[in-house]
Amino acid sequence: DNFSSDEETLKKEDVMKFKSYIQSEYDSIATINSYITTINRFLFYCDLGTLKVEKVKGQSDNVLPDRIYEHEFRAMYRRAKAMGMLELHYLIKVMGMTGIRVAERDAFTVESIQGLSVTAVNKNKTRKVPVPQSLMRELRAYAKDSGIIEGPIFLMNYHQIYHSLKAVAGASKIKKSKIHPHAFRHYFGFR
Repeated sequence: DNFSSDEETLKKEDVMKFKSYIQSEYDSIATINSYITTINRFLFYCDLGTLKVEKVKGQSDNVLPDRIYEHEFRAMYRRAKAMGMLELHYLIKVMGMTGIRVAERDAFTVESIQGLSVTAVNKNKTRKVPVPQSLMRELRAYAKDSGIIEGPIFLMNYHQIYHSLKAVAGASKIKKSKIHPHAFRHYFGFR
């Protein structure tokens, strides 16, 4: 299967052959589509936009490299509790069960955990975050037992959270490189 000669006008068959060639050479849909974008730009530049090539569609995996799985999520919050890190224990549960960003943890105050949702503000956006009733009860009990009568219930800064998560991951025999605060947001997205 050869392409048209240099003297012949480019045809749709030529572009489709090139697309097939790229698909045979590369496995990544992103790479293939990157080449197709380049082809389409070239065709547009040459005033041959009618020969546009459709991008390849593929089913995305429901897997991120090194994502947190259900058993690891449970192991993390249980290990944090066993290590006496109660604030981290509840923060892990909140991040994994609500999908909040670590920067939104300040929304969890003694006052805000009285209902069924918490209003989080991040990057000039306000959103209502539903929180499971059982988790709200746990958070109220934690605040009461910790003597927190008003304001935020999570007082750890990002640096403390990050390093504590790594310590808990190591103690839980979970690959440390995949454990970071935002990983729990991904976990929530895959639940």
